[in-house]
Amino acid sequence: MGTELEVVEVIGSGKSSTKISKNKKEEKSNTSKRSKQSEKDKERIEYQKAKQKEIEAIELVKSYKEPAEANVVGCIYLNSELLLGDHIKREDFTYNHWGVYFTIANDLYKEQKTLSEDNIEFYLNQHPQLAEQYKLNKGYQTIEKLKEIVHVGDFDAYLAEMKKWNAILKLASKGFPIKDYLSEFADKNAEEVYNKYTGYLNDAFLNIETDVKSYNGFSGYHAFNKECDEGAEKGLDFCAYDSETAKYLNREVKGFNIKGHIYGLGAVSGMGKSTMAINYLFPTILVTKKKAVFIINEEDQHKFMREAETWVINNLILQNNKDGKCFKKSRFFEGNFTEEEKSWLNQAADFLESMEDQKLIHIIPLERYTVNLAIKIMRKYAKVFGVEIFCLDTFKESCDSYKTDTWKTMERDMRALYDTIKETALNVGLFVTYQLSKASVKTSYLTSADIGQAKNIEDVMSVNLMIRRPFPDEYEGGRNQIKYIKPDRQTKTEIPATLDPTKRYMILFICKNRFGSADPYQIVMECNLNTNIIKEVGTCHVKQDF
Repeated sequence: MGTELEVVEVIGSGKSSTKISKNKKEEKSNTSKRSKQSEKDKERIEYQKAKQKEIEAIELVKSYKEPAEANVVGCIYLNSELLLGDHIKREDFTYNHWGVYFTIANDLYKEQKTLSEDNIEFYLNQHPQLAEQYKLNKGYQTIEKLKEIVHVGDFDAYLAEMKKWNAILKLASKGFPIKDYLSEFADKNAEEVYNKYTGYLNDAFLNIETDVKSYNGFSGYHAFNKECDEGAEKGLDFCAYDSETAKYLNREVKGFNIKGHIYGLGAVSGMGKSTMAINYLFPTILVTKKKAVFIINEEDQHKFMREAETWVINNLILQNNKDGKCFKKSRFFEGNFTEEEKSWLNQAADFLESMEDQKLIHIIPLERYTVNLAIKIMRKYAKVFGVEIFCLDTFKESCDSYKTDTWKTMERDMRALYDTIKETALNVGLFVTYQLSKASVKTSYLTSADIGQAKNIEDVMSVNLMIRRPFPDEYEGGRNQIKYIKPDRQTKTEIPATLDPTKRYMILFICKNRFGSADPYQIVMECNLNTNIIKEVGTCHVKQDF
């Protein structure tokens, strides 16, 4: 029996031991669960705290950004031309009320209306939702207050600040811990932030200023060939009204390619660059109906009007007159027109004003030329009005440049112009006039060296032309007389000729040509800039200066 009892005890002891072991495991398990739950609670609390800090950081960024938004809006209402281009969009504004003020201004500007209180009220009558927000924010009273505190000259700084904080908010939306860097962000501009945190900011900043595209180098050739066959790569003929006027130039440079190319025309001061530019482009615009903008910084719109009327009278109205009559541009400065001149001028005015509604040509005189303003103009008119031809007369140092290295500034400015008009950007044509160095006044054979220290402005040009008057000894009988080859209509051959002292000429140099040969020869033009009658008469080879 004792044995049985021992067995029972042992068995009982075993059962008892088993029960104790299970309880310990359960206790450990429960402890572990509680510990894990506690850790999760801590993580959740920490996450919530971090999230709250991020929310607070975002709200702080918005508060930093609001003054910039207000300043941008104030500047726009002071000077609506700041809306040129598409560098500001509604989505750039975080605060709805400033977005409302921007939308009103932008819509009125597109309609070419002033931002007056009356125009705003008329506009809001048609947009009740905007009107409600406008009134909630004290309407025009707010605009008047903004006008008093902002400085238009600081607009670029206001806009840069606004866009910097936009980039920061974009970073926050992608999970970047902006709360840890706010103090640094506040003290830096966008470029500095980008440079310091490139690895973090690539995603946020990648498409702010540029859109990188990739193309398969082994595809699209058949389509490309078809487009070329249909004339997609062909330029517009200069002086398109008359095929003989610029036949040599058009043959060599293939016309004016307006698909992202810059054409330059250089000459010494007073040589007639502006007149030549208008005479090259104006007839082409009339024939092709391509829209154009002339940005002029050394004359006013009356300059263009004189050139246009003179060209129309002498090349259209009087083109077939047998009496050799002509209208001289200088008569505009004398007045007291004859009855005959009045008749010509009235006919020219009728012809030109008949195309007013087509808005083919916009003349924009600049009181203070800066390359940034020129770029804004090009962006606006290309994107809003579909302009394909731009003429900048004259390209020179920006008036807001205070750097001693003028030539470096001009090279950067020309690069900025190219980056604006190139095929992957606006994809338009730009014709620029510029002044050659003073030393070139004595140069017979013009080259890029005659541009002066800023000769690298030629780098981004597809075609660079230079013009000069013949020297006295280059006329017939002179020591350096120019012999040129001209076509003979009767024999249909080319015959030699010399410069007639009774006529006016211009020598045209093709100094750079991406569409053919540079300096294959020089083009001789009979060129009367007082009547705007220009015609190529032949080609020559000017002796090199040594």
